[in-house]
This record gives sequence, C-alpha cells and structure tokens, in this order.
Amino acid sequence: MIHSTIRATALVFGGLLFSSMAFADTDTNPTPTASPATTQATANSIQSSERCAASGSRVISGSYDPITGALNTTTTLSACVIRNGDKFDGTDTTAGTLLATATGFTIDITSTVNTAIVRADGSTVTRACTSTKKGTYTSATQTFDGTTAKSNCSVTGKVLEHENVIEHLLRAATGDDEGGGDDTNKRVIPPRADEDHIKHRSDTSDDDDLQPSSTTPQPPTTTPPVSSLTNQTITFVSPGAQIVGVPVTLSASADSGLAVTLASTTPAVCTLSGNTLTAVAAGNCTMTATQAGNTTYAAAATVSRTIAVTNPAAAVSATNGKTLYAGNCGSCHGAVPSLMNVLAGANNAAAIQSAINGNIGGMGTLSRLISQELADIAAYLATPML
Repeated sequence: MIHSTIRATALVFGGLLFSSMAFADTDTNPTPTASPATTQATANSIQSSERCAASGSRVISGSYDPITGALNTTTTLSACVIRNGDKFDGTDTTAGTLLATATGFTIDITSTVNTAIVRADGSTVTRACTSTKKGTYTSATQTFDGTTAKSNCSVTGKVLEHENVIEHLLRAATGDDEGGGDDTNKRVIPPRADEDHIKHRSDTSDDDDLQPSSTTPQPPTTTPPVSSLTNQTITFVSPGAQIVGVPVTLSASADSGLAVTLASTTPAVCTLSGNTLTAVAAGNCTMTATQAGNTTYAAAATVSRTIAVTNPAAAVSATNGKTLYAGNCGSCHGAVPSLMNVLAGANNAAAIQSAINGNIGGMGTLSRLISQELADIAAYLATPML
C-alpha cells in the first residue's frame, strides 16, 4: 500500500530513522521514489532526498527485497545543519536481512557510521562505529529480542563530560558505555530524519547531557535578571477514556485569556484537529496543551493528559476487514498480506487513509471506503493469518 514504508521500516532497524517516521515527517520534506511493489517483485529501490532542518540534505539510497529480506542502504549527509546549528557530513551504510513475519520481523543487519560534525561554536567531532543487530521484532509490543553489538567505535573531538576523568573511565568497566562519549549507539549515528531537536553538544546518551560535576572548574555565575512578565496557568480537562472512531471536543484554556495550542504526541493512537480529538487505534493517547506567552505573559507550563483508548469491535472488525482486503487490496498485494508496505497499516487506519489521500500507488480509488471500513482492514492486517 505504501511504497515509502519499505524504506522507512527498513531504515528504522538500520538505526537511521525513528519508527514514528514511517508515515510522516513534519521537520523534513522527503521526496521518496520507489519501484511499484508487486507480489512477484524482488528488490525494491530505496531513493529518498530530504532537507535538513536548517540547511543541507540527507540522501538515502539502496534496495530492499521483501521476499528474501535482503537490505542494503546508504545514507549520505551533505552539510546537514540541524536546528541547534551543528553541521553533519558523512555516511551510514546498512546491510543484512530484514524479513517480515506474521508477528513482526526477523533482523540480522550491520550498520557502519563515519561522520564529521562541525559544532555551532566551531569545534569539530568525528565519529566511527560498526553496529550489528540480530534477533526478532514484535510489531504488537514494539519490542526487539536479540543481540546488539558494536565494534571499532570512536569519537574524536571536544565533547561535554559531566564527571571527572576517573569517573568517566570507570563507566566502560560497569557496562554503561564504551567510553569516549559513545553510549548505546544513541549519538554515534548521524542525525535521523526527525532528530533535529537533539540537545546542543550532546555527544553521549540523552542521560549524559548533564551539568559538569563540582570537581570541574566552572566560570563565575551571575544572577539572572528578574522577569517582568506575568505568569499564566493552563487548565486542561481530561476527556476520559475513549473509543476508536468516536470524536470528542477537548477543553483547554489559559487564565491569561490567550489561546491554548493542543497537540497529540501519540498520533498512531489519537489525532487532533483544532480541539477535536479522534481515537484511531487502541492504546494510550497522550495530549499536550501549551501557551507560548507574549510581551505581557510568560510561557505557561505544558500540561499533559493521557487517556486509554479501546476498540471493542476489534475482533469483528478483523473478520470484516479480511473480506474488505480481498475485494479492494488482494489483487495488488496478494491474497494473504505479507509485504512490509502492507503490514505497516496494521492497527493503523490513519496510515491507510493517508496513503489514499496521497494516491500512493494508485490507492486514491479507495476513497469510497468509510473510516470504519479502513479500521476493519487495519485490524485484519494486524492478524493476517485470520
């Protein structure tokens, strides 16, 4: 259904993209091209060119064979400047197998990174690392069970350390990382497509971006000026548990009288349009309410609400979805769905709707299907052996 999903899902396991990028990327402008997927197809071409947040480009090329699982990709960063001003140049190559199963994927891939970074302050850092990942991935629980190993990893240049030298050297002995600012492959890899929000000068893990310890000499501190802005508070009423497909109007306000912005941080479970919330899949839906302030009021503290979303008709939907799939999708994708670009729509009616809206692979002809029918198909794709 979604040819670009072949690239996105494959690159997730190669360590290049976040899983949330499988269907959308608000920070970049991808222009993927891929050969049409058919049940007889072997290797699918992966070609994607994306603009980095500030300037430069991120180009991904290679191929993926959904039948054998053979995966080969190369990501090339060219003057890729992210939001904090850091500029990346270099490559990340991934090769191995990524084979779809009824419950997820079997994985055996190796990724090699060679990048150079010029910081916004003019300092430089070079990175090199080879990572292997072998095991199984379960889509329903989003868990990986297997082995991840690294070799020949190095980080050269000025990095931010929050311990003294002895503490830093002992971290490798306790298994926290390999030393040199490389922690569980989180920052050895190049910036990923939706990673343009990374913290400035964080060359180790997210946990390592802390203030230096008291043993490290610090510059003199100054007392910050007292703000003359008035504080404001957001009131955000939780709508309570929701059911898939039933929209609800949210209520959020600031005591300043300024407009509050609502957003969903779990679009795979729930989406927001204005102040209307729509649950699209079972799970936990998290929403945030923010108010940035103005010349009179300071920004308000963000308020989050998490609710449970259920889909009581899921079992019935899967049975009906099997019939709908056979009549609308089977001729293109096979009687039993098995290709990654089809299975990516499992329990994700929003992804299927997005492909229809964009006429991906000619899917615009399915615009006649109503939201409940798309939910039925999504439920069936989650249980294709039904």
